[in-house]
Amino acid sequence: MKLGAILIISLAIIISGCTGVKKPDVNFRTILQIENKEFKSGEKITYTTGLENVSSAPIKISHAIPLGYVEVFDMNNKIILHKPDMTFDSSIEETVKQKEINSYDVKNNSANMFFSLDKVQKYKVVATSVFTIHDTNGGNDKKAEVKSDPVIIEIKER
Repeated sequence: MKLGAILIISLAIIISGCTGVKKPDVNFRTILQIENKEFKSGEKITYTTGLENVSSAPIKISHAIPLGYVEVFDMNNKIILHKPDMTFDSSIEETVKQKEINSYDVKNNSANMFFSLDKVQKYKVVATSVFTIHDTNGGNDKKAEVKSDPVIIEIKER
């Protein structure tokens, strides 16, 4: 009897599409690009960030300059670096078109940033975009933070 109830509940969950993981309702993806994956100790590591609208319609957003930040973690998830060190208070409004990887940072060449690391080891780099999505139908605006997929880099001896 218990086995039958478990099977029925499991089947209902599968049919409903419920996976137990809440999917974000933000229609954006943060892009982090680092060309190389291996660097020498102290070498300049250049990265580019962007925000991609993955929805089927343009979305109006506002954000500070820069649009977000990058964090570097060791492989034990201890934060090593947070870039940029300062955020400007200026607020930029823009409409990001569907399927467009674009933002004020990219258009104005402020998305190309860099850092360097000295300790020889592997690191995980993650970019986070911080912005407000404007409801053009008179509803409430929604604050959003969208993280990129992590990029693993390795620092080697000089």
